[in-house]
Amino acid sequence: MVEAMLKELTLRAPEWREFGAPETVYFGGGTPSLLRVDQIETLLQHTATVFPLGSVREVTLEANPEDMSYEKLRAWQDAGITRLSIGVQTFQDPLLKWMGRAHTGAEAIHAIERAAHIGFHRMTLDLMYGLPGRKAEAWMEDVDQALALPIDHLSAYLLTVEPNTVLGTQVKKGLEKEVDDQEVEQAYGHLCAAIANQGWEHYEVSNFCKSDRQALHNSKYWEGWPYLGIGPGAHGFNGRDRYANISNNPIYLRTLETAQTSTDLPATWDRLNKHDRYNEALMTGLRTSRGIDLHDLEVRFGLRPDLAEPHAWEKRVELGQLVSQPSGRWRIAEAHWLVGDAIASDFFWVED
Repeated sequence: MVEAMLKELTLRAPEWREFGAPETVYFGGGTPSLLRVDQIETLLQHTATVFPLGSVREVTLEANPEDMSYEKLRAWQDAGITRLSIGVQTFQDPLLKWMGRAHTGAEAIHAIERAAHIGFHRMTLDLMYGLPGRKAEAWMEDVDQALALPIDHLSAYLLTVEPNTVLGTQVKKGLEKEVDDQEVEQAYGHLCAAIANQGWEHYEVSNFCKSDRQALHNSKYWEGWPYLGIGPGAHGFNGRDRYANISNNPIYLRTLETAQTSTDLPATWDRLNKHDRYNEALMTGLRTSRGIDLHDLEVRFGLRPDLAEPHAWEKRVELGQLVSQPSGRWRIAEAHWLVGDAIASDFFWVED
């Protein structure tokens, strides 16, 4: 798999060099902490042969708590990893068991403390809310425990019930009950209040950090920068169009054995027109505290939401859902971020 990814990187790199030197590198998309350290080193070293990495400001590795031994943590640091993204989800052992996670709450705490002791100063952990059967008090405990740890960033995601999954089938059969909207709103509200009390920034609908500790890599996504994704299921964006690699590992490996150019790679492309790019800029911008610049949208796309949909705009402003910033930009008020996608969709550019 690593050899195939190295080959894909070599084949794709020439098309991305026009964008200049990368600023971030991210090992994610599953369980990269299962890789041997020498494999991570090989991937980084090969990346340095196809791109100048002198401008890189952040190298992130997604890690499971159970993989974070002293030995691995030291080796990751020596290899050049500067930031860890840790999949905790919850500190409640019964829920971790229900989710099929291999770690316990105590192991997650010890893993983070261990990483801090070794010298990782940039760490984020993931929490999940909207879990069936979790009482409000347990969620509050999870939030308080996370903020008591030596981390500088927190990502919190709502559990979504997808069809054709184990959970989706259980909900459909009545074996599990989906958390209602009121509980979700209360959980999100407690999280936002705890973050504010801590003096952290709530800079994206699902992301929180200490001052000036935003995730640089993720922020590039939300600002519409090009990104190059490598491996099965990876996505990439060249500033105009987006591709998605096939998720099937055997097919990915077979295809890479014979691929000679980037056009031979096992990916499907989504050709984005001006309407698509405008809608994405609108939605991703409104998911951040930075918000959107109406003049910039008009310059880039020839359209701005307040003029294209004035009645909908005025309504959202009157309701306090859209608020202006001192910079002149507009954002969705924190209290309404949970319905942010619905607000943004009012202003989508729909082709006739």
